[in-house]
This record gives sequence, structure tokens and C-alpha cells, in this order.
Amino acid sequence: MALKRINKELLDLGRDPPSSCSAGPTGDNMFSWQATIMGPSQSPYDGGVFFLNITFPTDYPFKPPKVSFQTKIYHPNINSNGSICLDILKDQWSPALTISKVLLSICSMLTDPNADDPLSPEIAHLYKTDRQRYETTAKEWTRLIPTLKDASKPKHISEYKGQTLAIDAYVLLHRGAFSCPVEIVKAGLITDINQRNLELSKLSTKFLNYSIFQIKAMIAIKVKPYVVFDGGPLGAKLYTESSRDDSRAKNLDIALRLEAQGKKTQARQAFSKCVDITPRMAYELIKVLRSLRVDYVVAPYEADAQMYHLERMGLVDGIITEDSDLLVFGARKVIFKLKQDGSCDEISRDRFGLVRLDGIPLCSGQWTDVHFRRMAMLSGCDYLKSLPGVGLKKAFDAVRRGGETFDMLTLYFHHHYENKGKKIPTDYWYKFRLADLAFMHQRIWCPIERKIKPLNPLPVDFAHNEEINDWIGCDMPDEVAEAIANGNLCPITNEEFANEAIATRPKAMTARNTINDKVAPQKSLFDFFNKSR
Repeated sequence: MALKRINKELLDLGRDPPSSCSAGPTGDNMFSWQATIMGPSQSPYDGGVFFLNITFPTDYPFKPPKVSFQTKIYHPNINSNGSICLDILKDQWSPALTISKVLLSICSMLTDPNADDPLSPEIAHLYKTDRQRYETTAKEWTRLIPTLKDASKPKHISEYKGQTLAIDAYVLLHRGAFSCPVEIVKAGLITDINQRNLELSKLSTKFLNYSIFQIKAMIAIKVKPYVVFDGGPLGAKLYTESSRDDSRAKNLDIALRLEAQGKKTQARQAFSKCVDITPRMAYELIKVLRSLRVDYVVAPYEADAQMYHLERMGLVDGIITEDSDLLVFGARKVIFKLKQDGSCDEISRDRFGLVRLDGIPLCSGQWTDVHFRRMAMLSGCDYLKSLPGVGLKKAFDAVRRGGETFDMLTLYFHHHYENKGKKIPTDYWYKFRLADLAFMHQRIWCPIERKIKPLNPLPVDFAHNEEINDWIGCDMPDEVAEAIANGNLCPITNEEFANEAIATRPKAMTARNTINDKVAPQKSLFDFFNKSR
């Protein structure tokens, strides 16, 4: 009954989609959907793109679906976990309602919040007492991609015929993992390594389906995929990864407890929150890519930096991802929200001149990639949390008025932030500088030079500074980095995946000149940061 109803709603959504909304399964599991809502024009969320998770109960439609925001949003009826306070998702649910009607109700709620029944009392209080400040704050929470909507164009993947596109492998693998989260998590709990790998190999027919479908679809329309895998842990993201590990561990405890109680549906939801894509799972995809003769590379550290390098060197014409940080690195053409029907959105750096913030052109005056990077960092990124109340609008104003150098920014925030009674953590600017290093000097594998190297040469004085190298990814012998890049070695343990011959990697198409790093005596990290940048 539930599956039949869900399939019908999916067909109805395809025939008559609600205005500014879309929804569909995240993988093979019809009970797990992702939805997209465009911020209503008559609301402070105008221009925003919000992703939601939808989970259908097995007795749907007699019980309501569970709907939550994946994208952070500032709203009285939505809390920091993405939970939504909406009566039709609770006691006012009726089997006559549909996901289409739910999405339209959420859109209406964005325009007209119910501050009398809040999930976030502080936001509700601000909504009632200072509407202008509430709307200003809500607008500031709308982040980078929505801000660049004027630089974005709807596309279809077939429009890239004859081009080579880098694609983030872990985005594909995460989506595919939704088809069998319980099995993946349980396979990871097996202590015997050989048995664990055997179970993952058996499961690969399930969790690789989505990846193989997308890759074969690209090949069929003459778009050449270049698949890029994450590598080892990066010092710049150790805190983020540690938080994710803690979250996965908590959800695993919940999942096992629910399973023991016979609550399979709730347990599955909890299991899906603790799925971790491992290098061994990535290796299963690598074996398929070899058989299809598809180009791939395993980054020594972050796939984002690796994909940016491939584009910068002319090895790919664009990048498929879901991470806006590619734009912060400096990528020229980034493709977001690629769906199974081939539709997608492209943000091009060539169109940045069309973007305006509060009526001011983003690229006015002497605006450079450095200005853009530091604006994005101030508003929050993978390597740095934003200061409370600082979104893109304030970050843009700070960089535009204060300047892009560290000294200018600290002076600006002293006058316009601290002097208004707001506190800046004592280590914030130190972390800001470290984040800048991660974007500028993170280590990647260069398939042209066949060596591991920083994105940009480190300042001569710090090429061998241990603290900086930990942050941007430690150096390693080129032969080890190449074995990782080819998928021979696990990027975390440096152990062999399998004793099998590896086909010769295709030669690079084009290249730019690069600068060799120089070696110099080591100085302290504080000396580096005390220099005026």
C-alpha cells in the first residue's frame, strides 16, 4: 500500500510539480526522498535554495512522513537540527494530504511563520519584537550558492557533450549508500578485515548502482567523466571529521537499540545517519571504473582541492559537486544539483559580474579572487565557523569596506563588531589564517608532473614547517602518492588494497607551467602569521 502510494505521488510530481519545489528518491530506496524548495519571493529567504530530507513510514499515508531541513535556515518553526513544527506533519495529518501539499505548506510557512508555536523560542521572540532585525538575520543566513543565483544557469548534462567533467566520487557513493545503510554499517562492524571486505564486495552491487548509472549516462551522451576520490584526513578538517565521527557513534547506538526493540523503520533511519563511506568502498568503485576505462584519481587529501587543480591545469572543463567550497578555491565552472534526469545548475565565474549584494556588484572595483575567498571564509566554510551574526552580507561589507588583508579585516571587525559589544574568540583570526592556508596551499597530486605538491608554492620560509604541513596535508614520497592516486594503496593506512596489475593512467590533455617548491630553513607558525599579508 505505502509503496504504491509513494510511486503514484512521484508520478504526480513529475506531471504537475508544485511551484518552486521538487522532490524525489535519493537512490533506490523509495521511502527516502530529498526535496528542494526555492525561497519564496515575498520572504527573507528569497533567492535561497533549501534541501529537505523526507522519510516515509511503512504505513504511509495513514501516518505522516518525517520531513526535516538539511539546509540551515533561520526560522521560528525550524530548529538547528532541521526539525519542522507544522501541524499537518503532526496531529493534523490526513491520508488525503500529499508530499506536494506538504511542500507548499512549508513554502507558506517560510512566508508566514507561526511564532505562537515555535521550535526556536529566541527566533520567535525576535520575530515578534523586532521584525526588521529578524528579516535581516534570516537573509544573512542565506549562504553562498543562493547569493550567486545571477551567476547560475539551469543546464542539462547533455550540453557538455565533448567535454571532460570532474565528478566528486563521494557524492555519488553517499547517494548510492542510501539503498542499503543497515548492511553497510553492519559490514563495517565486522572485526575480521578479510570478512569485512568480502561483505562490502557483496554489497557493492547495491551501493554502486547509483554511481554506475550516472557515469554510464555521461559516457552515453559523449561527456567524459573524470572521477575524483577523497584521500587521507586533512588537518584543517580534523575538528569537523571528529564531530561527524561523534555523531555517527551516537546514531549507531540509537540504531542498534531501536533494532533490538524491533523498530525496524526507526532503526533504518538511524543507521542511515551513521553511514561512513570508507576507502574500501571507494576501491569497489575504482575497480568498476577500470573496467569501463574511465579516468579517475584518488587525491592525497581533499577531493575539492584536487578537482580545482585538474580544472586549473586544463585537464577538465568543469566540476560536478555539491560543495560550494569549490568556488572558494577558485573553480571557474561548477555544476550543482545533478539529477538522474540530467538536469543541473551551473555556476560560472565568468558570470560573477552579474551578481549583486544589496544592489552592489560583487565584482566592482578591484575585487579579486582573494576578496571572494575571504568573504566566503568570514561567512563560514568547511575550515572555519562564522562569527555569530556574520553572514555573506556582513562578510561582503567587511571585505569591500575593510579590505582583504588580515590587518585590515581585524581592524574592521574591531570597530564594527567588538565595539558593539560582540565578542570574537581569541583564536578566531589564527584559525582564519589557517583556513586561508588550506585553500591556498593544500597538497594535491599532479598527474602531469607525477608528484605531490601544494596548490600554490608555500612561502620559502615555511616549506618544511611541521604545523603548516599538518594543516595542509603532510608531504609524502611521490611513489606513495602515485600509488594512492592510482588506487593501489589505501590513502589512510597506505596499505595495498589488492595485489593486481594497474592499467597505465591516460596522459594529460593539456597543462600549464608550474613552479617547483624551494626548500628553506623552518620558522615558527607565528612568524608566518605576523607578516603583513
